[in-house]
Amino acid sequence: MNKQLGIRFALVAAVVALYLVASHYNFHNSVLAPASVVAVALIMFWPRRDQEGGAGDGRSARAELHRAQEEARR
Repeated sequence: MNKQLGIRFALVAAVVALYLVASHYNFHNSVLAPASVVAVALIMFWPRRDQEGGAGDGRSARAELHRAQEEARR
């Protein structure tokens, strides 16, 4: 399994666990429920760093595409 995917799953599990604990004690459920959904969406859909596609220096796929477009313009 991909290391980044494992980290994302662990973060989502932590968010869900925190929400379950907070909801057990009825701690601001009307605020925490939407915040938990947003947190999970951000964790799962945050752009990944492209390590296999030639951007071994940690640049994102978008940055790599922008660099390729700049080189094509020259």
